[in-house]
Amino acid sequence: MVEARKRAGLTQTQLASAAGLTPSYLSFIENRKKPPPSDAVCLRLATALELPAEALLERAHLERAPKELRARVQDLTSSLHREQSSVRSFLEGLLSPFLFSGPPGYADSAMDVLALSPARRRRIQEAARRGGDTAKRREQEIRKLLADLSPAELRAVASRLPLLLEGQPPHPIPVLSEIPKEGSERAQQPFILVLQGEHLGSLSFPSPGDHVLIAPHIQPAAGDLLLIRDGHSGIVRRLDAEGALPEEGVCGVLTELRTPLRQRGE
Repeated sequence: MVEARKRAGLTQTQLASAAGLTPSYLSFIENRKKPPPSDAVCLRLATALELPAEALLERAHLERAPKELRARVQDLTSSLHREQSSVRSFLEGLLSPFLFSGPPGYADSAMDVLALSPARRRRIQEAARRGGDTAKRREQEIRKLLADLSPAELRAVASRLPLLLEGQPPHPIPVLSEIPKEGSERAQQPFILVLQGEHLGSLSFPSPGDHVLIAPHIQPAAGDLLLIRDGHSGIVRRLDAEGALPEEGVCGVLTELRTPLRQRGE
């Protein structure tokens, strides 16, 4: 309880007020000087702490159980935690090449196979743009991803891993020098665009000649680079801090970039 309150940035007085309790009663609960709270109080505390209600209810029910039963449940819980920790450590070393290496579009294909949620997909894509090409950054991002997975999600990812290890190829993604026609089937699917000078306007990054993956299905967020339809061509623009989208013409978000090697002086 104390750790959850501190993670939420609340004092005892603030949490007690939000949950409709007195500070002294909350202090007694945290210091185990009172029996576990009722289910109704657990629900109010969970709401105030923005935690799943099940977590607090299970803890309260366990503390009310006989001592022998508590010991058996705690042994089982410890065993499950050790198992999950082993699975996370195993996955850390295996997922990085699939999510941060390979040609444009490969990471998207791997995330499709792993059935990652849109929020987690975006985080991996943002990490790649921030510098996922360094080993330390990759390790940090994979560790964060796995730490956030619930036990059920962790099992699901582990069960899908053989599909990646079998060498399932990425979905074929075409490389284009012009954006697809508006309303065409290709315009609704990811594509790789070879950037031309007219695509970039006044932007200094990316550069002409870079290959970028355009993902039409991703919901843009503030700071993203977007490809905006401009007649038969397109222009890359950065979304402002407010995240205000143009009314029309958004082709997609730039999610991966590959800068080809250039000769000195280019």
